[in-house]
Parts: sequence; structure tokens; C-alpha cells
Amino acid sequence: MLLRLSVPFSIGSLSRQWADQQHHQRSASGIGDVSVLAETWLLSPQAHESGNISVGIDVKAPTGKNDVSSQFFTATDAVQFPADQTIQPGDGGWALLVQGQAFRQLGERVIGYAFGSYMANPTAPSSIVTTSALLWGLSVGSFSRHRMTSAAIAGGESERIEATDTGTALMCAAMI
Repeated sequence: MLLRLSVPFSIGSLSRQWADQQHHQRSASGIGDVSVLAETWLLSPQAHESGNISVGIDVKAPTGKNDVSSQFFTATDAVQFPADQTIQPGDGGWALLVQGQAFRQLGERVIGYAFGSYMANPTAPSSIVTTSALLWGLSVGSFSRHRMTSAAIAGGESERIEATDTGTALMCAAMI
């Protein structure tokens, strides 16, 4: 079993055109939400080099600020206002996350992989925000003594936040 402590530092910014018809950049930075992850392989890694499954559970503490101040630009003035939620170092809540990942060698040079996670984040006595993500793909590469020396990767990602916001994105990448 692996135990991992994560203490992230976040630097976020966004730029957009505001009501004053000018582009302004907003930013927020700081220590993010600290988390502790316990993760284990279900099968012995020594006996299952060509495929395995890992599961983990993570607890996230609200250590990052979720109210970093920035500016909001009106047509005539700039007003102090919390920075956009997407660039805040923390989200202000405790969370429990479960995750799983798997890989399988499908041929001499082809590996399939998948990663999934689900996070429950109680935000108020009567509501829970949930986030789920699924990544999948194939890697075609060159191997030398059980080490990948080059690869082409194609995959996809699907994310869901609460019941009303669903987004899907496909990604393609090449690594050498």
C-alpha cells in the first residue's frame, strides 16, 4: 500500500474582456487543499507486469483559501471581488475521493489504460457537490528491457460536476 500526502501550490490566472471593453487579467495563488491518499494494487505487481488494477481512497482538507480577492471591472470602475472559483487555490470544503486505474498490455507494443475517480464534497448541511472523471486510451510504443522508450498516445476524457454540468473532451498527444 502507498500513502501519499499532497500539499499543492496553485498559481492561477484568467484573462477576458470586461464591461469597460478592456482585457484584464485576474489571478489567485497560494497553498491549495491538502489531501492524503491511500492506494494499492489489487494484483501483485511482480506477478502481473502486463496488466493490473489499482484502487485508492483520498481525504481532502479545506486548507487552501477559497476567497482570494481580485478585481471585477465594470464599465466605469474596478471593484474588489473574490477571484473566479476556477483559479482559487482551494474550494472551502472537505472531500472524499475514490479512484481506480488499470492497464493491460494488448500486444507487443500496445497498452490500454483507464483511470476513474469520484469525489463527494459536502458544501452545506443539505447539499453535496460530486465530481467524477474518466480517462481512457491506448499507448503504442517502443520498449527496451521493460522500459518504454517512445510512445504515441491517443485517449479521451469525460468529466461531470453535479447533476447539471456535463462536459466531454477528447485528447490526442504524441510523446517521444
